[in-house]
Amino acid sequence: MPNRPSWKRIKVHRSYTVDEAARTLGVCKATVRRWIKAKGLPLIDESRPALILGPDLIAFGKSQKRPKQKCDLDQAYCLSCRAPKNAALGRMEIIQANMKTANVRMHCETCTTRMHKRFAWRDLTQISVRVHVSASQAHRHLIELNAPCLNAHFKKEE
Repeated sequence: MPNRPSWKRIKVHRSYTVDEAARTLGVCKATVRRWIKAKGLPLIDESRPALILGPDLIAFGKSQKRPKQKCDLDQAYCLSCRAPKNAALGRMEIIQANMKTANVRMHCETCTTRMHKRFAWRDLTQISVRVHVSASQAHRHLIELNAPCLNAHFKKEE
């Protein structure tokens, strides 16, 4: 079963039993019963089978959605804190870029979890006023290393 109910499957001009609502939303029947008892999902009446109107179910689904959290230009969403957070020490690093966008990496100021964000190059001047932006150095190739490895693993013992 999915983590979140699929509220778009509910029809407006239909009434649902607990079992039908559970199957339509992709949740278990006990979850729908818990919504009725604890969270106040309205029923048509208290008789069996318990019927839920489609518009009531849609309105309940809309009330259960969390509001979206917007990040500022110098912020990224921290998955550990579950909130938009600023970069630790006011630093972010450009790790990959193309002609229009760049990917940046920064650490959360609260829990130091690594966060990633993509931004457009046109926003770089606004971001650089708030945060120190640096570019990561390209990885070195093996041929550019100072000294080659001298281990001879393929010599036969005599």
